Amino acid sequence: TGDVVSEDINIVNSGLLQGRGDGPDVFANGGRVASNGSSGLRFFNGSGEAEATVTGSVVNRGTITSEVNVGFLGGLVVEDGVAFDGQINNSGSISGPRNGLYIGDADHDLSIVNSGQIESGSRAVNLDGDNVTLVNQGSIVGTGTQRNGTVYLDGTADNISINNQLGTIDAGVAGSGISVQVGAANGLGDGIDDLELSADISNSGLIQGRGDSSVPAGIRLFVGSGLTEATFSGDITNELNGVIASEEQAGILIESGVIFDGQITNFGTISGGNGLAIDADGALGSVDILNAGTLNGEVRLGVGDDRFVQISTGDVVVSGGLGNDEITGGTGNDSLNGGSDDDLLTGGLGSDTFRFESNAGNDVVTDFSVTDDILDVEAIFDGFHDALGAASQVGNDTLLDLDNDNSVLLAGVDVNSLTSNNFTFA
Repeated sequence: TGDVVSEDINIVNSGLLQGRGDGPDVFANGGRVASNGSSGLRFFNGSGEAEATVTGSVVNRGTITSEVNVGFLGGLVVEDGVAFDGQINNSGSISGPRNGLYIGDADHDLSIVNSGQIESGSRAVNLDGDNVTLVNQGSIVGTGTQRNGTVYLDGTADNISINNQLGTIDAGVAGSGISVQVGAANGLGDGIDDLELSADISNSGLIQGRGDSSVPAGIRLFVGSGLTEATFSGDITNELNGVIASEEQAGILIESGVIFDGQITNFGTISGGNGLAIDADGALGSVDILNAGTLNGEVRLGVGDDRFVQISTGDVVVSGGLGNDEITGGTGNDSLNGGSDDDLLTGGLGSDTFRFESNAGNDVVTDFSVTDDILDVEAIFDGFHDALGAASQVGNDTLLDLDNDNSVLLAGVDVNSLTSNNFTFA
């Protein structure tokens, strides 16, 4: 590659690029493609400058692989400090026990298209740096327990696009399908923390978390070590026929401290092996979810002012948590719990259950039907007569006093129309 600040390089491989051992030099197909390491194909910065740029492409129709399980070494490696402006197209195989494809921290302008296979026993794809697009039309799989994720976005990454376009991203043994570290302590190298990561994730194939170790969600967002909070800016879109799933964890997991600034939209299927399709229980910001598909499992919203809208026919179970949430059910028999603070609940069609607990805040149910819907107030009242004694007519609405300055307003409901069939205490 040479010790230069800028280099035009185009590499086409239809054979084998094999990294072996721990030796200082690696030769592949008769040409020197790596130095001081044992990757199959390695780009490194020998310019003496903080960043060097490679302009060009890598086209792999054969095999690029490494046998070394050390550091950032892998099948195809672009080290930190190397900005890659161009394309990596793989229709063959890229693999390594530590990393399959490793893209380091730099200001890239890089498009990666995989229609072949990328695999690793530890991390199949590692994305650092800025301005990287990954389109997967093939398979990205783990052959062992994955470090954080089969596809992993480091906290130094930004402006990343992942499009699993009818492809497969599968942890294989254990770990998450896609894992995003949001933020990095001292991530800029000068004592300044990276506190925001921008990325969009779309899926029309399969994103699968497996096993019971390494937080094996389908998609996982978590805050970098040393930080209490950081912002994820972007959207997660599961297209028609797309599947995001986990065997033992939530399909989509947003961990505590992540400030979520975007929308989750589902037209396909999201499934959680722990009973939670989407778990944003500790998420900050405003979690916005639009479901037009299937959710196999419950939805837990975060601690901010969140929004959930159901426009498909299935039954959903949604819990709001803290914040002034807006939760809208669909045509199924939904179970809605606004959690704490002042929430706006709409059941839609179907026989819906609205659940209230202590410290529920002052909630409004916009469309309570006395012929179909149910109030679950087991945590507050002893029985029907106790609950009815706390209800009063306020204009055209019924106000149910939950005590301790908490209440539920049933919009457009006559208090005298309520019967024992509208309450459950089981």
